[in-house]
Amino acid sequence: MKIKFITTSEARDILHEQMTKKGKEMEHIDQIENKEYEYSSAFSRHSTGAKGKQITESVMKISNIEEEIAVKISDMMPSNLEQLRSILISYKINLPEDILNKLLDYLNPK
Repeated sequence: MKIKFITTSEARDILHEQMTKKGKEMEHIDQIENKEYEYSSAFSRHSTGAKGKQITESVMKISNIEEEIAVKISDMMPSNLEQLRSILISYKINLPEDILNKLLDYLNPK
């Protein structure tokens, strides 16, 4: 089985779709699903799951890093070098300064 990493925004959209389907079939929604939806709604940084996925793919293309790390960057949307480096260091990744700056320019357009 292949593991697929998704952004919080994508998870929110999937949960919303599932809850909508269940809402038509059932009168109440599972409490756990509801809490997961509330959490993903509160912490998602993108308006749609598609936007989160697009950012993840662009981060992977710019930096040539694995999907798991690109998803984390997309979810956290770092706004400066220190934030970006702290994400990368947790995965023991050290990217050149020019790549870091390209990522930041993409994540935080002026």
